[in-house]
Amino acid sequence: METLDELVGKELGEYLIEEKIGEGAFLTVFRGKHKQIDRPVAVKVLNDFSQQERLSREADKLAKVGNHAGIVDVYDADVHANNPYIVVEYCDTSLKSLIEQNGKIGWGIAADYTRQMLEALDFIHKNGEVHGDLKPSNVLLRDNCIKLSDFNTQTIGDPEAYARSMLQSASLMHQGKQPKFTEGSVLYFTPEHRNGKDITRKSDIHQTGQILYEMITGTRFIDREGEASKTGSPKWLDDVIDKATNNNPEKRYHYALDMRSEIQKGIEGKFDVSAGHTVISRIGRAIGLTAKYAGLTVSAPFWFPSWLYRSAEKDTAGSGPLGLFLCGLLYGAGGLLGGVIIDECYFEPKTRAAAKAEFERASPDVHLAYTHYTNLKLVSISKVLDENPPITEIVLPIHPVKSVLGIYENNLFYTGEEILPYGLMSVDRRYPQIYSVSLSDGSCKGLVNNSMDENVWTADKEFEEAHIIKESREPIVKIDGAWYNVGDNGHLLRASRVSLPFEEPSRIVPGTDYRFSTDFYGGEIQFSQGEEFWGDVELFEGNNPMIVRYTPKK
Repeated sequence: METLDELVGKELGEYLIEEKIGEGAFLTVFRGKHKQIDRPVAVKVLNDFSQQERLSREADKLAKVGNHAGIVDVYDADVHANNPYIVVEYCDTSLKSLIEQNGKIGWGIAADYTRQMLEALDFIHKNGEVHGDLKPSNVLLRDNCIKLSDFNTQTIGDPEAYARSMLQSASLMHQGKQPKFTEGSVLYFTPEHRNGKDITRKSDIHQTGQILYEMITGTRFIDREGEASKTGSPKWLDDVIDKATNNNPEKRYHYALDMRSEIQKGIEGKFDVSAGHTVISRIGRAIGLTAKYAGLTVSAPFWFPSWLYRSAEKDTAGSGPLGLFLCGLLYGAGGLLGGVIIDECYFEPKTRAAAKAEFERASPDVHLAYTHYTNLKLVSISKVLDENPPITEIVLPIHPVKSVLGIYENNLFYTGEEILPYGLMSVDRRYPQIYSVSLSDGSCKGLVNNSMDENVWTADKEFEEAHIIKESREPIVKIDGAWYNVGDNGHLLRASRVSLPFEEPSRIVPGTDYRFSTDFYGGEIQFSQGEEFWGDVELFEGNNPMIVRYTPKK
C-alpha cells in the first residue's frame, strides 16, 4: 500500500488526486476531480486502518442524511480498497478558516450562516439522526452556502464506549494530553458530552449556539469571560445564544426550526422589544452603514443622509418623536462623515462600473432568477445594473421554490411541492414536483404525475437532488438514494444509468468573480466582487438568487 502522500498525481478509483488539503484524526483529505466529468471533489482517504468500520459508518450516514443543500453530498465510496476512501462534495472554505482570517464575523452574516445550519440540522433530526460534533471546522462553505460535514459516527457503533472515551478525553485535555481523534471536538463539548449522557438534537442546538457566539466574538464559547449573552450584537441575538447554550437541555430550543424561527424574526425586525433597545440597535447599525458608505462620492454629504434618513425612519417606525429626533441626528452625521471619510469613496461606484462592463459583455442567455414573495423573477444579467431593468415575473402555483434547475427552449424548470388529497378520507399529502413554466405565456405544469398509483410512494418525500441533463435536457431526480427519469406520462422511471454532466445553476456570474446573495438583513439581493464584502450593491427585493442559462433549441 502506498503512503498517502504518494497518491498525489495518481488515480484512485474514478478520481485523479490533485493535492492534499487537510488531515484529520483518521482521514487525510485530498482535492481531486472525476476523470470523466471533470467535477472537483474532496477525497477522504483512511489513514488509520483500525477505523475502517468508522469510515463505513460515515459513508452510510452521509448517504442517509446528505440529501440536503446544507449537507455535503457523498458521491462515491470504496471502504474495502487498498486505500479505503469516500468521495464528497468539494467546498471552498470553512467557518474555522473564516474566523481565523477575519478574527470574527459580523453578526448579520453570522445569523444568516446559523439559519442555514439550523435548516440542515432540522433535516438531519427529522431523519432520526444527530450530528454530534458541530464545530467551525465541520461547517464548510460553498458559494457562501453552509454545508455540514464530518458527523460523529462513534455514537452509532457503541454509544456507551463513546461516552467513556469522551469523559477520558475531557480529563486528558486538562492534563494537556488531548487524544488526536478528538482534536478540537473537546473544545465544543456540551454538558451532555462532559457528563457522559446521551447526545441528542438538543446537543446539536447547544453546539450551534457555541458556533454562533464564536462567529460574532471571535472567541470560543468555552473561553468566554462573563455572561455568554453579552456579545455586542442586538439583544434578541444575545437572547438566542443564551437559550441555545443553556446547561439544562430542557430549557434550550426543543427543535432546530424553533431556533431558526427566532433568528429569522430577529433579522426581519419582528421582535416586540422595548423602543429604547430598538433605537440603540438602529443607532449602531446606522452609524456602521454611515461609516461604510458616507464617502462614496464627493456629493455624499448631500445625497447619502437622505437615504439614511429614509432607512432609519422605516426601521424606527413606532418609536415616536425620539425616533424622528434620532433620524435628524443621523441626517446631520451623514453630512459630517461624508466630508471626512473618503478612503472608501471608490468602492461601490467602482464595483458597479466594472460589473456593468462585465455584464454587458455577458452572454444574453445568462439570467438572474430570484423569488419575491410568491413570485419568481428573471432578469438578464446584462440588464441587472440598468436603472429600470426589464424583469420577467412568473406567478408560481406553489411556494417556496426548492431549487431553480434552468431555462430550456423557453421553459423554466424548478422544483417545489404539490399537495394532493390521499385515501378515502382525502387527507392532504405533500409530493415533490418539478414544474415547467412557459416564458411565452406564463402557463405552468407539473411534470410528475403524482396522482397515478405508481407514484404514490413519493408522498411526504423530497427530491434529494434534481437536475437537468445537459445533453438530453431531460429532468432527473434522486429519491431515497436512487435516480429516476420523468417519463412522458409523468411516471417516475428508475434510471438504469445517470448521464452526466448536469446543468448547475450558481450564484456566480460565469466568467467573472461577481456573486449574488441575499443581504445579511434578509430580503434584498446584492452583488459583490469575489469574497470581499466592500463594494456590495443592493439591487432588488427578493431571496434565493441563482444564475441560470437560457438554452434555446438546437
